[in-house]
Amino acid sequence: MNKELILQWTIISDPQKYVSDVLVAEAGDIPAEKINQGPWFVDTVTLRDITIDRRMIGEHDLDPVHIARRDDVIASIRAGHEIKPLIALGEELFLVDGYARYRALQKLRVERVQVLRQRMTKK
Repeated sequence: MNKELILQWTIISDPQKYVSDVLVAEAGDIPAEKINQGPWFVDTVTLRDITIDRRMIGEHDLDPVHIARRDDVIASIRAGHEIKPLIALGEELFLVDGYARYRALQKLRVERVQVLRQRMTKK
């Protein structure tokens, strides 16, 4: 991790509500039963443990709007502003919200990140 960079993560007091609100607004293609499959909590993981949609990353890396979002996140982090945790589904930590933050964190060489994830119950 970039040693002089200190990340300020937004505190999410109700992860279940936050995730539901964000995913309904940002990722309407994710079924409610998947979102409600297990309780959500904040965790710290290595960035490389997050599974991404490589096609989406490729598209974002070519899109001026997404490039600007990524660069805004980088500037915000460097200025010491809070950053929202990434949101990832399932045991595989599939990233469903936060691609601009993900790319910004990669560019800044951040190794450990906060993620909202589900506690999966055994059936």
